[in-house]
Amino acid sequence: MFVSIPASSAHILIVGDPNSDRPVYNEDAHYAAQYLKDNGYQVRELYGKEATSKNVLKGMYNADGIIYVSKGYGFYNKTTGLAHGPYALPTADGKIYAAGTKMQEGKDGPIFTPPFKKTGILIILAHQCLACGAANSNRQIVHINNAAETVYNYSLMFTGNNANFLGTASYLEDWMEEIIGYGAIGYASALTYDDMINGVKIWDNDDTALAIPGSPPNNWPDVDNGNGKLAPAPTTPYDDAAAEKWYNSLHGPQDITPPKVVSTTPPNNAKDVPADQMIKITFSEPIKAGAHYSDIKLKSSSGTSLTINKIISGKVLTIKLASGYFKKGVKYTLNLPVKSIQDNVVNGLITTYKLIFTVNYNIKKLVNNNIR
Repeated sequence: MFVSIPASSAHILIVGDPNSDRPVYNEDAHYAAQYLKDNGYQVRELYGKEATSKNVLKGMYNADGIIYVSKGYGFYNKTTGLAHGPYALPTADGKIYAAGTKMQEGKDGPIFTPPFKKTGILIILAHQCLACGAANSNRQIVHINNAAETVYNYSLMFTGNNANFLGTASYLEDWMEEIIGYGAIGYASALTYDDMINGVKIWDNDDTALAIPGSPPNNWPDVDNGNGKLAPAPTTPYDDAAAEKWYNSLHGPQDITPPKVVSTTPPNNAKDVPADQMIKITFSEPIKAGAHYSDIKLKSSSGTSLTINKIISGKVLTIKLASGYFKKGVKYTLNLPVKSIQDNVVNGLITTYKLIFTVNYNIKKLVNNNIR
């Protein structure tokens, strides 16, 4: 199914401390965001718990730049000094994995082309050791033995889509002015050629604080103001509606249909129900307990509430009396309120459903010890 995606506004995405476990990452991200805003950029900010996979991916949509301040994700063997994937960006509720030149939302989610602008934008991963060919070993930053290969593989989900990439283990506060004011001019002189992987040169510096695959970028969204210093190019606010539509397109047509009752045992308004009747309600799709599941009530015609047990299995809600039996000649009403039942996409009942039945005969009593 083709989904038309509207153009989103340009912006810089800032993600800080999505795991909510390193306040210093949050502080550094806030510093970068404020510096950008002070210099005229429009910024989309996500910190801590709000930096979910969905929000981060939406923030990437049509972005003109990304700064991601968090610990990285990958594997480092202290014995061999080698690192390997899978590499990923941590989020508040999961991970966004590198899948070659593509990304994957979680281990079982959709694989897709990153949605940022394919115009040579700059991606900065800060405080992420593996992203710059380093590792944190016993609280010491060490240069890993396959640093160039690691930087190449870690960055490929960005560089494979025409983005420029800078990985660092250091604080943004130490050099944001150089990045914003002078593009790559301020830090390129600190880099030395390390190795070449698949035809791509990998550059880093001696203390492993920075690494860049390819040519040192000068592509932060800026313009030359005529005196050798670069000033911000126009950026406009993040467009949430456009980003939401793009994100929904990853997961196929969105399910907005609530579950509906398709059959019941006993049938609605039945008048010959046995006293030991077990109630079953079958829905149009698999269901689970909704926000008002505890408000499901079974009452007699006199208004007395009966104690019941509820069981959900697939599409069926089964209700049993906790003890005893229904009384002959009594009318009963089962009430399923709005949002008491929902589907797996959290679409809940939108109207109250009532099942009414009348008990017309008693069960036979077996007097030889056993069940009645």
